[in-house]
Amino acid sequence: WECVSAVRKVIREGATVIKVYASGGFAAGNRPLPNLTVEELKAIVGEGHRAGVKVTAHAYGEEALNNVIDAGIDSIEHGIGLTEDIAERIRKKGIFYIPTLSVYLAEKTARGGLISCRG
Repeated sequence: WECVSAVRKVIREGATVIKVYASGGFAAGNRPLPNLTVEELKAIVGEGHRAGVKVTAHAYGEEALNNVIDAGIDSIEHGIGLTEDIAERIRKKGIFYIPTLSVYLAEKTARGGLISCRG
């Protein structure tokens, strides 16, 4: 797998964390499509973990979020498209979630909604 070779290369070069782009973003109104399969993500996560390196993922959209959870990712960046079910999966697996709140705010404001926070 080319992705495993890439992980090994950056670890040899001193990487202390691996960030993968599990999906595109919402730029120009595009639908965020997964960039990597679950199998590729599992290979990346497995190789990182074998080397003692955490793996994080840029993930937009339900499909990409579910893929990175299934792959055993350590943390999720952005996480746009989060649903209650996905949030529960993240919680149960102990995955760190780093949201990009400005994107949520822009989305809710555009729809005339309000953002509420629950503890």
